[in-house]
Amino acid sequence: MAFTVLTVLAPMKPKIRCERIIGWVVNRRVAGKDLCGRWVAVTGSQIRITLRRIEAGEPATQAALNLGMSRPTLYRVRDRPYPTDA
Repeated sequence: MAFTVLTVLAPMKPKIRCERIIGWVVNRRVAGKDLCGRWVAVTGSQIRITLRRIEAGEPATQAALNLGMSRPTLYRVRDRPYPTDA
């Protein structure tokens, strides 16, 4: 009997967990809080300055290393929205 109940509830567990996570994300966004992700080590202005240097002809690898990151990381973060720097 107990195993029958557990086998019925097992497929519902991932759905319930998914609903809880989605609810948590929505509540955090409504409250204006962050989603507790990894913090960003560079500011939006640093990224913009580095992208201008690349457009001016500096190699992307060198510009990224001057910023303290790898070239793939620079390409990954260049399209992310950054808040305006104060």
